Amino acid sequence: MAFGKPVVPDEPVIADIAPSPFDWNRKCCENGEDTISILVWEDPEIDAYILLGDYQEALNKYYDLTGYPSLMPKWSLGFIQCKNRYKSAEEVLRIARKMREKEIPCDCLVIDWMWFKQFGDLEWDGKYFPENMKEIIKEINDLGIQIMQAQHPFIERDSLKYNKFKEKGLITRVPEGARPTFDHFHPDAKKEWWNEISRLYDDGVRGYWTDMGEPEFDLPGSENSLGSREKYHNMYTYQWSKNLYEAQTEDKKTRPFILARTMSLGIQNYNTALWSGDVFASWQILKDSVIQGQNVSISGQPYWCTDIGGFHADPRFTPEMYVRWFEFGTFCGIFRTHGTKVENEPWSHGQDTEEIVTDYIKLRYSLMPYIYSLTKEMTENGVSLVRPLIFDYNDRRVMEYPYQYMFGDILVSPVVDNGSRTKTTYLPDGIWYDFYTGEKLHGSQEITSLAPVEKLPLYVRNNSIIIRGNIEQNAVDINKEYDINVYGNDGDIKYIYEDNGTTYEYESGKYNKIKVELSGGKLIITTENHGYKIDNKTRKLTVTHVVDKYKKASKSFEYELGTVREVKLSDLELETEEDRKQDLELFVDTMDRRYNGQVKMNILLVNNTKETRKYVLDIEKPVHYYVEGIPNRPVEKFEVNDYYHKQVLFKPLTDKMPQCEEVKVYIKDNDGNVVFERNVNVGNGYAKKWRVAVSKEHITDKDLFFDVSERENNAWGYVKLLSYLNIDAKGVCPVDFLDYSVKKGYAKGFVNIESDKDKEVYFRVKGETTIKVKVNGKTIIDTDDYAIDELVKTRLEQGENRVDVELTFESNHPYTGREFGFSIQVLNEDMEIDKDILFY
Repeated sequence: MAFGKPVVPDEPVIADIAPSPFDWNRKCCENGEDTISILVWEDPEIDAYILLGDYQEALNKYYDLTGYPSLMPKWSLGFIQCKNRYKSAEEVLRIARKMREKEIPCDCLVIDWMWFKQFGDLEWDGKYFPENMKEIIKEINDLGIQIMQAQHPFIERDSLKYNKFKEKGLITRVPEGARPTFDHFHPDAKKEWWNEISRLYDDGVRGYWTDMGEPEFDLPGSENSLGSREKYHNMYTYQWSKNLYEAQTEDKKTRPFILARTMSLGIQNYNTALWSGDVFASWQILKDSVIQGQNVSISGQPYWCTDIGGFHADPRFTPEMYVRWFEFGTFCGIFRTHGTKVENEPWSHGQDTEEIVTDYIKLRYSLMPYIYSLTKEMTENGVSLVRPLIFDYNDRRVMEYPYQYMFGDILVSPVVDNGSRTKTTYLPDGIWYDFYTGEKLHGSQEITSLAPVEKLPLYVRNNSIIIRGNIEQNAVDINKEYDINVYGNDGDIKYIYEDNGTTYEYESGKYNKIKVELSGGKLIITTENHGYKIDNKTRKLTVTHVVDKYKKASKSFEYELGTVREVKLSDLELETEEDRKQDLELFVDTMDRRYNGQVKMNILLVNNTKETRKYVLDIEKPVHYYVEGIPNRPVEKFEVNDYYHKQVLFKPLTDKMPQCEEVKVYIKDNDGNVVFERNVNVGNGYAKKWRVAVSKEHITDKDLFFDVSERENNAWGYVKLLSYLNIDAKGVCPVDFLDYSVKKGYAKGFVNIESDKDKEVYFRVKGETTIKVKVNGKTIIDTDDYAIDELVKTRLEQGENRVDVELTFESNHPYTGREFGFSIQVLNEDMEIDKDILFY
């Protein structure tokens, strides 16, 4: 439905699984913009509250009515690594180890659905998640990583707990053929649900992902202890969260973390965060997410996250999109990646992508003292970490720039357009500082900043204190060092807040609170409370006064809690970072890598001299790619004032293709002298040119093979075969995740490799249940288990080699995430992608 002038949105694709009790297309008060109609089910009257005041006052009045946000465990504010889905405990453990091997900070890994055999079991499946999960999770915990686990409302009739719950009246009464759900409104629901979940808690589970908690399948005629579904539906997740929160708090005396897909009034009281839901991977959805995150954060739910990179990966997805989404996600209340992407870890989309997203993870962890302290303040003053600019600035112009927002005192301006290497940002009134360079900027104006793919435009407002810490591998209770970054000279107070991050002991005074006040050109550092680890009295502090571009003044010292320390900004030693000044900067990337094998190169040359200069762009002509619009060697003369941005599209050209091809990019002056040279890889770095045969029944050698070139060049080189089981008259089913009938599949595939010489190589193989790989007739992998990331040494002969793959899958539950497919990389003896072999 819609109120006033807005148009009624399209009905959801699968609305019939939980249909609205009202006419979807109903228009309310069509001719009255300032009136509203409220549809009420059965109840003869409602209580309505009108909250008056400015934006923050209205939000605080909402919290006065429904409760202020509770304090999350500190680890939940760190990086949460998630995907649909990790299919075994061994895979989760490998991911945890790899995070630490690569020194990528991470606080949580998520075990999505199918850790059980059936919805409602609430027991590990015993095979892929074995009975000794407690020992496995402990090893993960010892790496500083917590486990969050998906829960669901459904208690299927053949599940382990159905009869038990039914005998106690804990099952929702549903129409014939509908899926039963747990009745969280029953007087005994909290106790009985926690009796099951507490076992998982004792195994080491610390977060609960209450997925599908609307509940997702909720047909008319369903009833529970509260009444009909029209009464309980919108409150279901609220009651579920409330019961979990109270049960864990009472039993374990620790703070829960709950991630929900829907919310109701007051759910923010119960350590419950909200995520965007299962969104598609597109640039428009990224744009929508930036707006959604702001709206949710000022609607009483400040703990919000998006599925970084989009949930449903399709041909619109590129590593560039993932990076830009990741940059935005770094500055959300909750920082979490998720999706049906076959691989969804920081290293999954190429080394170029890994380096950038790792830098942003580390940036998040450097800001953890700032984030945690502001979060603690939010539980008392109601000021959300993420806010639209209109919350802070009485300036109607900010409404014209929806893709920027405040994160504490930092203005975040995400890049949300494909191929953009600049971003226009409106700075409200006052002085602002570029987060990276310290350049002082004047507000009340629109500025255009350069934004190579590795840069998210950030600006700090004047008279602000940003406290950062040393980068740890997880969210520690006390940082070894704190950097107090000062912008301006007067008018801010910030805190360094410390507690154990997991319990409620802070409520009895077991916390530390160091006050940092900026006033009259000096910092005054005092201790308001020292009740946590009272023997740990000393903190190493570095005060940095940001003056202007590449100019700052700083001083380091030790501060003892309980004392008063004054630091005059004028006494700090001024530093000029001359080595950071460059006349020219060149940025080249090939992250716009597409499913069909096409790659768009972005070239950004930045001229910091303010003088017009003339150069020549010279791209070495690739062997295996056609450069669109430039049949010969790509050469272009150009002038550059502030910057020069060029996009070059590479299309696969030859029948024989490498995993990736190295291309040289030169910037030369008019005399032909090389000013810059860059070596850039074009391609996804995986085996390609596969031909496959797929069937729902056993396949034979007589089956017809077809190529999958339009889909195999995804960022993971994954040959996704599930789609080919859903082929209809129009071709491949575009929404195979909605096909609930496919439970079995068989496939064969082959490709030829042309090797430049006889040599030893490594095959890195990933695939689903029962996969066999042969090289020149010799079996190198034969497993009836998941090939998580198998590395096998083998030999290629000079000339032609043949690789054969056979695999099957069979599942009790159709579409359980990464389902039916494989990917292969060939590495040389230095464990690098072999660029000298060709696939055909």
